[in-house]
Amino acid sequence: MAFEVDQEQERVRLTSDLQEKALSLPESPEFSRPSSTEHLAHFPQLRALAAAETREVPLPAWSVLCTALGLQRAPADLHRTVNALPQMLSMRTDSAGAEYVRFRVEGVRHLLRAQLPLSLQEHSNITHALLAESLHLGTTGPWRTQGPAAEYAFHALPIHSAAADMLIALSQNPRFLANVDRHALVTGLKLSHPHGIPTGNPASDVHYLEAAGVEPATHEEWICWLHWASMNRGATDFAEELARSAGELPWLTRWSRWRPYGIFGPRLARNRSRERGRCRRQCAGNRRQRDGRRCGPRVQLVCPGKSVAPR
Repeated sequence: MAFEVDQEQERVRLTSDLQEKALSLPESPEFSRPSSTEHLAHFPQLRALAAAETREVPLPAWSVLCTALGLQRAPADLHRTVNALPQMLSMRTDSAGAEYVRFRVEGVRHLLRAQLPLSLQEHSNITHALLAESLHLGTTGPWRTQGPAAEYAFHALPIHSAAADMLIALSQNPRFLANVDRHALVTGLKLSHPHGIPTGNPASDVHYLEAAGVEPATHEEWICWLHWASMNRGATDFAEELARSAGELPWLTRWSRWRPYGIFGPRLARNRSRERGRCRRQCAGNRRQRDGRRCGPRVQLVCPGKSVAPR
């Protein structure tokens, strides 16, 4: 056994001045910082900004949050708040001209939240306000990229709806499910249902896909997996609307007889001849129809005994 030790170090002596005189900090002029209550009284829009679920909030999204909480939402009022609190708030403008606001210190946001917590009704108002700003953007196709407010809803709407106890119900809407972030969706489900998620619905598909280790490379691929899980449950209409609402997808499931997630015991009998007829019609004219893998461009065909991994 070997030991390595340092040589004895000579003690550094303090100078005589430091030994005889105690150290003291220079006195600074007294000043009083306004409390969080005073800040909220003078700038009530801070409460809406603190309620945001992202660190950086687009100005239009901040305006929507203000509307939900019954506060002034005009851009001039929001700019006035930012200009009056330069040590608390910062604003940047991206290359497209969109303005984003954030707290300079993240702890301030939590302090303001704790000062005046949101009620369940206020969480519900925020959820409905964001839905009104996003779901009305066209009857089909993706809305998540149509403006800064929709961009914020893509990342934060699942958390707001979880706080409002509305996430499970909203997950029944394919346009909602196709246009919200996967990580926010999983987080919201864990927050709203920490002891388990009801089975036999799209929310349970999200839970089981996450538990199975599905790691899609893009949001579009994630929607493909949700579409596959919906087809497993036999929810073909829901799956079709999900695909239409998501935009262009890399692959799709045409039919499947995989056991749905969370379903135990015997399954309901299906009309196999009808399924086979649908498969033959979709694969007509395709030379690769017999391998049970592909049916036309960008389409994944899931047949019994075949792989479901997309190519």
